[in-house]
Amino acid sequence: MRTRSEWQEILGRLQKSGKTLRDFAAAEGVNWRTLENRKYAESRRGRESQHSPGRRSRKMTLVELQPAAMISDGRFEVEVGRGRRVRVPALFDADALQRLLGILESRP
Repeated sequence: MRTRSEWQEILGRLQKSGKTLRDFAAAEGVNWRTLENRKYAESRRGRESQHSPGRRSRKMTLVELQPAAMISDGRFEVEVGRGRRVRVPALFDADALQRLLGILESRP
């Protein structure tokens, strides 16, 4: 049985690998469903620690919005660096957007 820190190392390698979860699991000799469950659990722990008093929060990055990026129906576009842009609909899930921005910021 692996420890939490071992799973965190595996998940870190998964994120850096650029492989799909199933391909990575096969290469590592890990059950893909177990890996998927551990990934979800770690993600959930991260979200909970952001909202729990007394816990260390993750570093937040501010993103500048340009007025010209606003679209008439409430959508907007975020430039996240390195020429990458994310178009965000008027109604969006803030947690999902935050996760997406975190992924984009961590990739070269």
